[in-house]
Amino acid sequence: MNHAQPILYYLDYASPLGLVRLQAHKDALQAIYFASAAKQLSALHVPTALPAESKAERAYFDAAVRWLDQYFVDPYQTDPLPISPNTLVGTELQKKVWAALCTIPAGQTITYTELAQRSERPQAVRAVASACGKNPFSILIPCHRVIAKSGGLGGYSGGLHHKVALLEWERAT
Repeated sequence: MNHAQPILYYLDYASPLGLVRLQAHKDALQAIYFASAAKQLSALHVPTALPAESKAERAYFDAAVRWLDQYFVDPYQTDPLPISPNTLVGTELQKKVWAALCTIPAGQTITYTELAQRSERPQAVRAVASACGKNPFSILIPCHRVIAKSGGLGGYSGGLHHKVALLEWERAT
C-alpha cells in the first residue's frame, strides 16, 4: 500500500521580533522557527510546504498562534504548550532535552551544563547542546534560555540576534 505523506502547510506569524514560520499538517505541528533563518534550518524548513489558505488549513495552527499571541503579550502567562516534547520525532536524548527546556521559566536562563544534568546526562554537555540546536520549535520549546557556563550566549540555530531579542523580550515584559 502506498501511504502518501500528509500535505505540509505553513503559516507566517508576524511577531514583534520578526516573521515566524509555522509548519503543520492536519495531524500535528511540525516546526516553528524564525523565517529569516530558513536557510540555516534546512532540517526544519520544507520549501515545498504550501501556504495555509483555507479556514480548515489555517485551523491546524490555531493553538500555536494563540500561544504565540499570549507569549508576545506576556511571556509569563501562556497556555500549556500546543505540543508534547515526548511525541516529537527525535532521539531519546533529544526528547529528554526538549522536555527539560520546557521547565525553564520565562525570563530565566540556565547553562548547558545544568541542562545536561536536568536531562540525566551530566557528562554529555556537547550532545545536550546539539539536541538544543535540533529543537524543531523555536520559542515554544525555549532553547533560547540556555547559555554557556562562561555567561556567553552559546549558540542559537535561528541566529544569535533572535536569541538576544527573545531574552530581552522576556526580561522587558
